[in-house]
Amino acid sequence: MNLAQLRALVAVVDTGGFTKAAETLGLTQSGVSHVVASLERELQLPLVSRTRGGVRLTDHGRRIIGHAREVVHRTARIAEVAAAATGERRRRLRLAAFPSAGHLLPAVVAAFGHALPDVTVVLLEGSDAEVRAWLDDKLVDAGVVADLHGDAAAGGDGVVLHRDRMVAVVDPDHPLAGEPALTLADLADDPFLLSDNGCEPILRRMYHAAGLSLRPHRRVRDMATLLALVREQLGVTIVPELALTGAHALTAIPIVPAAHRVLRLVPADADPVDSTVRTLLDVARDAAPGRPARPSGT
Repeated sequence: MNLAQLRALVAVVDTGGFTKAAETLGLTQSGVSHVVASLERELQLPLVSRTRGGVRLTDHGRRIIGHAREVVHRTARIAEVAAAATGERRRRLRLAAFPSAGHLLPAVVAAFGHALPDVTVVLLEGSDAEVRAWLDDKLVDAGVVADLHGDAAAGGDGVVLHRDRMVAVVDPDHPLAGEPALTLADLADDPFLLSDNGCEPILRRMYHAAGLSLRPHRRVRDMATLLALVREQLGVTIVPELALTGAHALTAIPIVPAAHRVLRLVPADADPVDSTVRTLLDVARDAAPGRPARPSGT
């Protein structure tokens, strides 16, 4: 085995195919295919299978890919340590966030661009769970994650970007739409709609503290679908206020007692040696926006 083989395998899996892997690695498609095939011959095991949808890991590949990622990651970190020692700076930084957190990043990225204009920032969007997995696997250099305990002073890792309030969302014609604030009990008579967007733990804690049970009437994956169901008067929901940025024709009402999630920008390495990542964290501390204006129509 050699590093080029492992790097090619990881690239094929991460990009979903040999063509995109070739673009990432700066090789030809046939070259990447040859390198992966040589690794399979070396191990005497099939690692990937081609399908119409791209490539899939075989059972053997699934057992090996984590080790391959670790080797590639450790090699990259060795290069970063050496670059930091010589003052050399990387040219690309991978930054991940879930959709609602993306509204917090323009000011940070702009400030970073002024500090390091020669570094390209690649923004990747995924669910909160996906961003955490990318950070764990070191596929990105930094990412925005949600601390559902809601305490910005709790000493979590990274830089606090925003303290995001949880709000009830109803249709403007709903009988509760004119209320200045709502308790969870006020929502009990309506079907409760829940998005699988990562906030279920904080909702369950909120309901437990109120002596109530969270019983979703319907679950949906996409936040836009959730808000569309509320707009069609098919139920009510509770979401982080940032999730409503750009939403119209809905009414957001504060929940009492108040509950929040804290959004943090965290590095993939808890103690990054890379000066580029450290610069990102430094500018984020100064450029992190305050609470955005409440979206129109809410």
